Amino acid sequence: MRILRIVYDYPPPLLGLNPGIFEMTVAQLKSGHQVEIWCGGWPRKKQISDTILDRVLRNDEIKPNLRVRIFPAALPILDIYALTVPFVFLSLLFKSKKIAESFDVVHCHGNLTLAFVLARRIFGRLRKVKFVFHLHITARGREERALKNRERIKFSDRYFSWPLHKYSDRLGCASADVVLCSSESVKEEAIKFCGASPEKITVVNNGVNFDTFGSEGDNLRQDFGYVESDRVIISVGTVSPRKGSLNLIRSLLKLPQNYFLMLVGGGSEKYLEYIKYEVQEMGLSRRVRITGPVDYFDLSKYYRTADVFVLPSSYEGFPKVVLEALACGLPVLTSKSFKVEPSFAQLIRYLPTTEPADIAKEILETINAPQKTDMKKLKESYSWEAIAAKIDDIYARLAK
Repeated sequence: MRILRIVYDYPPPLLGLNPGIFEMTVAQLKSGHQVEIWCGGWPRKKQISDTILDRVLRNDEIKPNLRVRIFPAALPILDIYALTVPFVFLSLLFKSKKIAESFDVVHCHGNLTLAFVLARRIFGRLRKVKFVFHLHITARGREERALKNRERIKFSDRYFSWPLHKYSDRLGCASADVVLCSSESVKEEAIKFCGASPEKITVVNNGVNFDTFGSEGDNLRQDFGYVESDRVIISVGTVSPRKGSLNLIRSLLKLPQNYFLMLVGGGSEKYLEYIKYEVQEMGLSRRVRITGPVDYFDLSKYYRTADVFVLPSSYEGFPKVVLEALACGLPVLTSKSFKVEPSFAQLIRYLPTTEPADIAKEILETINAPQKTDMKKLKESYSWEAIAAKIDDIYARLAK
């Protein structure tokens, strides 16, 4: 099929949400689809490089089936809704006839959905193309959790970006032929907050690339100075209040001295300064390592360095880092910030709360009695090929 994917986050760099979008696209290319990406990023990034594609695409004949069109990126003053969305909207208006003739499916993710839904309402010809709306989180769900946890929210986010994101979610759910949700909890939020019809919704989880992530291979224990008796905790993602970074650090105070923590990911400069100050005040400088952002293709070495993966977030859709950790053979401890199907819930261990004492207790119990992951079952259900096949079935039903 001919797919137009509209999404703000697309590599480079391979960080945050966009590795998942990239892997999904690669899996679809491998199964014979043609994909065109419309994304944010210009002028700060170039077309995705052949070097990155070479690492996941072995067949040169597939590469011509991918095209990436880059629109102006958000700026400090003008965010996505003030800059990227209007550019995408205008392009959709000018190219509406070509899109209607050239594509079988428009598959939208996140913020830029607003541009497509508005254009589709103006130009009826765009309604001839099947529309798939993919919710990885809901704006309303994230906002409610942030307010409940008294997280600091920028003025522009609270009164401009988030209202528009919530509006986009509602319009997308109302207009789409199919709504894909990344987890059971996102499905519940789509129905509760966005008025989505349950009959429209299909849960399609994230996947993991088992060629990139696995238990065999190099690790960094020796490079980082860890010895055999050390126990290493890893958490991957933005260092932020939402990810529960500070409580995870504080849990070290209740763990033996041979327990160490790696926080793999970036964060706002102000919050990182605060975290580093707290680490120093607690006397944990020797036991906490904040690596900063790590290249997607190097992440597996970090997972394999650790003994347990912990994610005490206050809100998640379906975190792909959980799948990556499982694929690398790590036991996984996570908060109850997202809901998954029972078969997947059996693969992970839930924290009773995200308080430091509970985190420490669960870490000790998990390391002393780690849960063995059924890799065969994981690959059958959560490889990107399996996820792409599930989406193919949805596309095929729409085409009838």
